[in-house]
Amino acid sequence: MAKQKQRGTKAKARRTIKPTLYYEIVGLTLFALSIITILQLGVVGKSFVLFFRFFFGEWYIIGVLGVIALSVSFVIKRGWPNLLNKRLIGFYLIVLAILMFSHITLFNLLTKDGAVQNTSVIVSTKDNFFLEMKKGPDSVHLGGGMFGALMFATCYFLFDEVGAYIIGIILVILGILCITNKHIGEVLAPVGRILRSQFEVMQGDYKDWRSKRTAEQTEKKKTTRGTRSKRAAEQEEIIEPMEEISIDPPIISNFTENYPVNEEENKRISEEQEAELITSPSIEEAPPVEESKKKRGEKIVESLEAETSAPPMQFSNVENKDYKLPAIDILKFPKNKQVTNENAEIYENARKLERTFQSFGVKAKVTKVHRGPAVTKYEVYPDMGVKVSKIVSLSDDLALALAAKDIRIEAPIPGKSAVGIEVPNSEVSMVTLREVLDSKAN
Repeated sequence: MAKQKQRGTKAKARRTIKPTLYYEIVGLTLFALSIITILQLGVVGKSFVLFFRFFFGEWYIIGVLGVIALSVSFVIKRGWPNLLNKRLIGFYLIVLAILMFSHITLFNLLTKDGAVQNTSVIVSTKDNFFLEMKKGPDSVHLGGGMFGALMFATCYFLFDEVGAYIIGIILVILGILCITNKHIGEVLAPVGRILRSQFEVMQGDYKDWRSKRTAEQTEKKKTTRGTRSKRAAEQEEIIEPMEEISIDPPIISNFTENYPVNEEENKRISEEQEAELITSPSIEEAPPVEESKKKRGEKIVESLEAETSAPPMQFSNVENKDYKLPAIDILKFPKNKQVTNENAEIYENARKLERTFQSFGVKAKVTKVHRGPAVTKYEVYPDMGVKVSKIVSLSDDLALALAAKDIRIEAPIPGKSAVGIEVPNSEVSMVTLREVLDSKAN
């Protein structure tokens, strides 16, 4: 009898130990599988990832974390936890809202791009999942998975897309109320207090900013008035009229200065040429018109007969040694030009150049001027220490001062320590053949 009692107590002990070990083993197994799923280790890890992605889509990690929490509960409490308590229900509602929002976003993108051939949300989700099974995990966007698809399809059918958003927001609010175990007034009261305090802080900051800005503007106005009055006083004391530039007249070389421009000389040459033409002995009285026509016709016939009978002629270049080039004196001199007005304009431009240089702090002097038919070149000699690049940079200001369309700066002039400024003439002068031939002869 004693042996039978001992065997019965051992059997009862074994029966009481087995359920606790069972929950611990299950809990540890689920925990290990969850870690393998998170790390996607091997075929098992990838398979569980696909399993959770089918239901939760891109939020599959929520399902994995739920399994981890369940395994920890098995190990600690050694029994099934209450999965339908108030806080967990609130958590479920928030998760469903998140999955639905994710699926709404996915479906809008797919329909906008034209990638969804079947407008059914559930069928499209299933097709995307099978496509991911072929390509591998995380290769296709699944949105909120099948749970999100079911929620979105139901809400879309009943309330349209905007209504689905409203239902999702309500689910989030209800979930928060279930988790906090408070009614909506108690939940919104601290939110209202926070918003009110923030509004008061912002209002105070705005008042401070307005007062500071008003003070700064007032101080700025005072400073501006004082600065203006100070500048006016300084300008009255310091600013003096610009000294008149006393320049030595530059040396002007005109392209027509070597020619004795004289109308009387041209008239005399033309009269002599006319007299020579009148008294020329080579001019004889012309025969009658009819006789000349007859003689011309006879000559043409004779020449044609001679050409047909005569052998072909051979030509050769023969230099006429008796030919002499005509004298250059038969060409007229250029007409008298108003050199005085041109020189006055050149002097004025030279003064303008030096004044412009002085206004920009450049010490330079115009010493020579070369006037051409279309362009006048001013030779500018800068003082020691003046950079040529500074003169070149003033090209636009010089053109504005001279009222010239465009100027050209030659910096420096080859063989000279000067800068050439070429300015177009107001009027282009005509160059005669006499001037060209004389320039070649010289």
